[in-house]
Order: sequence, then C-alpha cells, then structure tokens
Amino acid sequence: MINYAQARVLDVYNRNADVQELVVETNNSQGRAVNYISFSGPVKKGDIVIINTTAVDLNLGSGGWHFVMAVVNNGHRQDTKKGHIIKLNYTPCQYKCITVEEQASRYHKVFNEKTSIGGMPVLIGELHSMLPPACCALKHLLGNKIKIAYIMVEGACLPINYSYSVDRLKEKGLLEKTITPGNALGGDLETVSVYNALLAAKHVAKADISIVTLGPGIIGTSTKYGFSGISLAEVINATNSLKGIPIYIPRISFCDARRRHYGISHHSVTLLRDIVYSPCIIPLPIINNRKKFGLLLKTIVPATIKKGHKLFVCSGKYIEKAMKLYDVNTTTMGRGIHEDKEFFVAIGSAAKYAIQVLEKGLPHFKPPC
Repeated sequence: MINYAQARVLDVYNRNADVQELVVETNNSQGRAVNYISFSGPVKKGDIVIINTTAVDLNLGSGGWHFVMAVVNNGHRQDTKKGHIIKLNYTPCQYKCITVEEQASRYHKVFNEKTSIGGMPVLIGELHSMLPPACCALKHLLGNKIKIAYIMVEGACLPINYSYSVDRLKEKGLLEKTITPGNALGGDLETVSVYNALLAAKHVAKADISIVTLGPGIIGTSTKYGFSGISLAEVINATNSLKGIPIYIPRISFCDARRRHYGISHHSVTLLRDIVYSPCIIPLPIINNRKKFGLLLKTIVPATIKKGHKLFVCSGKYIEKAMKLYDVNTTTMGRGIHEDKEFFVAIGSAAKYAIQVLEKGLPHFKPPC
C-alpha cells in the first residue's frame, strides 16, 4: 500500500542533473522530498506535487524522505529518447530506458560476441558505504592508471542518482563509469542482467576493475535469509561464469552492538557458506589483536572449507591515508574510520589483493587456514 498526499513546493535545491531536493508543505506541516527529474520532470517553487509519504510515515533511515510521484500542474510529459526496455515494469513507475545490450544500442553486437571478462577482478561488497573507501584505495595504489566501473545491483535503493557517494566520487575523478542492471536504474550504462553489466564494464566501459555493491538502504530482518545482500551470490556466480576473479569484501566490525554483526557479519557468512554455488577470494585484514583475528578465522574458515573459497591475508592499514588523500569521510552505520577501523581496513585489504591480481595475476601463497 502506498501512502500519498498532495503538497506545495516551498524550496528547491538541485543536487545533481537528475535529483532535486525539495522542501514541501502538506496540511500545514513541512517536510523533505526528493524529485527525480527523469521520472517526474523538473519541479519549481510553487508547484503542486503528489508525494509518496510511506518512508516518512514509517520513520525510515537513509530513505526517510517523501518522493515526488507527479507534478500536478505539469499536465503532460512525453519522453522522446531512444530505448524500449522497461524497468520497474508493471508498476505505476515503470521507466523506459535504452540498455546497452538491446538491439537499438550501438553496442548490441558486443554482447553476442563476448562471453568472458578475461580475468577482470571484481570487488563485491554488501554495503554501499564500501564503495568510496574501495575507490580511494584503488586510486591511491595505482593512480589514474586504473579505470574503475561501479555496478550497483538491485536490492536496496534502485535509482543510482540518489547516491551522494557516487556524485562525489565522479566529481573527484575516483570513478569512471556506473552501470545499473536489472531494476536498478540511472547508471551511465543500463543493462538487463548482472552478467551483461560485467561484460559492459569490461568491453564497453573498458574498466580494469569493477566494484559491485547494493545501493543505500539495505534491508535486514534478523532472519537467516532475509537480507538484501543475499543477491550478491548471483554476482559471485556470474563473475566465475564469465571467467573473472570474484573478490568478496567481508563485512567486519568489532563496534556493532548487534551480536549477529560482530566480527564477520552473519550476512557475509551466510552468503559465503550457504548460498553461493561457486568459490571466491576472501581477503582478510591483518589485525594485531589475536582474539579478534581468531574470531574472524573461527567464523569464516568453515564457510571457506565448505565452498572452496580461498582466504588471503593482506594489509589494509593504508586505507586511512588513502581516504584522507582524497578527502573522503565515509561512515558506515554512523561510524567513521576511527570508530570502526576494522570495517575500513577490510576494504583496504580487498582492494590491495585486487591490485595484486591486476599487476601479477593470482598470487599463490598459502592461505591462513
């Protein structure tokens, strides 16, 4: 069920080319709203809009905004752009776009000719907050020699233009191309599937490495299989099928008060132990605290043995320097690098391993298990 209301626009801030942040008034109360120009057209002060109030009514976190559904005084809009693929199909918000693999695309032929990503490293992480540190780490280690593509899969926020992080990373030159498969939308390149998103990263975007995460606002239910990140199993399987190197960033924290997320999150463990059908690389950070590192091994080794994953230990401490260099102050669950160091160091470790793959191929040193 959708909650909605009519509102008047009091103020408009253009966040980027597609997203407007609004101050709106409804029934003598004010609130914040997001307008996607690609959905509803541009909004100006004084316009009357229909807003979806569901997220605010539920008091949600990162998604706790009203969202504009229509501009009442616009009357009629007709999109004349190319493309006939529908995302969010069979909903009132169905969205037309041109995907990179469809017949009308100049790259259509690529997807009938290419069936491999040729050993491209693919960094895979659950949280959107893993993206900025990963980009900083990769650019810090290789500079402008490395070209990064970001694939935002469905399962959380669907419009990529909502992400503050993506905007800032592109502004700073830390991210070259964005790709949105499935019902995720708004990337530089749109694709129908995760498989074609990976092929597009390699053969259309010409990326050296891809980073795959969900968008902001993941879902968790405190049940074994009820979390958004479970969809990343398809990404691992797709990467292997296309002859890439899947490198999974474990979600690590020793600051999270929730027991299921302490050490290595149960989301990572469940995915790697029970869901994926093919193996991946799991880099672990060097942690000098033996008790903490022992807990990581105790948690992840059974999953590694069961599914044939490979564990490697890489230093990720440089991540703080990399983030400072590019003036990136990412937080995760409200915690920064000084409050939740191991979370960020784990990202640095995975990025360092990915660079080793790029420069030297797969390293063959003994895993810690």
